[in-house]
Amino acid sequence: MYNKYVAADYIHTNPAGEVTDREKEFADMTSGVQTFSAIEPIELPYDRIRLFNGNAAIVTTHYKVSGNDHGKIFSMQVLTLATWIKRRGNWQIVAFQVTSVAKPFEK
Repeated sequence: MYNKYVAADYIHTNPAGEVTDREKEFADMTSGVQTFSAIEPIELPYDRIRLFNGNAAIVTTHYKVSGNDHGKIFSMQVLTLATWIKRRGNWQIVAFQVTSVAKPFEK
């Protein structure tokens, strides 16, 4: 299922500015080195889906997340930007960027 929705050429940029690919992200998620204890959506004007010609979409969201990443506990608000492309009739994510919110705000 993961490979159906995550493109082979997928790239992920995390809040630290590190860029990874589909295989590295999948390995981190399935090995347990990266876990999430909470993912809470925060609805603000940043949450939207912009569709382009029916074959591409940009999705922006705002979350409060917490968990453990390679032994480091984290809790932060993040803004995300996901780029989706429709390929051979299926939607796939090709890029995902997570930016830490410097000055967190509430709902």
